[in-house]
Amino acid sequence: MYEWLAYSKKVSGGLALLKFRIDAGDEIISSHIGLCYKNASYISMITQNEIIQCCGDAITEKIFAKVKNKKYFTIMADKTTDISIKEQLAICIRYFDTTSYEIQEKFSKFIDVIDVSGKNITRTILQTLDRLNLDISYCPSQAYDGGFIMSGKFKDVQECIAKVQPLAI
Repeated sequence: MYEWLAYSKKVSGGLALLKFRIDAGDEIISSHIGLCYKNASYISMITQNEIIQCCGDAITEKIFAKVKNKKYFTIMADKTTDISIKEQLAICIRYFDTTSYEIQEKFSKFIDVIDVSGKNITRTILQTLDRLNLDISYCPSQAYDGGFIMSGKFKDVQECIAKVQPLAI
């Protein structure tokens, strides 16, 4: 069944994910792969990346559904530069889990940012919360690294979030 894997000397994340789904009994993917020529799977790099993105979105949705059920949360964010000198924003959500009676911190994602102004980072955080279906009105606190853009004196992220949600200390 996995002749198509032999075609690729290096199994990419997308192909490994497809193999996993076939092993789990996914008949649609199995029949698609089974009908392909041995040297072609018709699964491009773009398709593989879309599959990985869909899986990531499903996992993120499941994780943050728990946060939404707990209602109140804290925004945690930090701007950083990666190895390729790209500015990125790391966003995490912190909440109290009433089932385990523990504080949980869930990483949302790294987001590439070109404009590192406080206003743009605030917009990025609010858009991320919207995508996660989290209402900013249930955010009584925010946490940043103390850098100038995140919590400086003028037009910083902390101040901009406080304008949207005055209770977010």
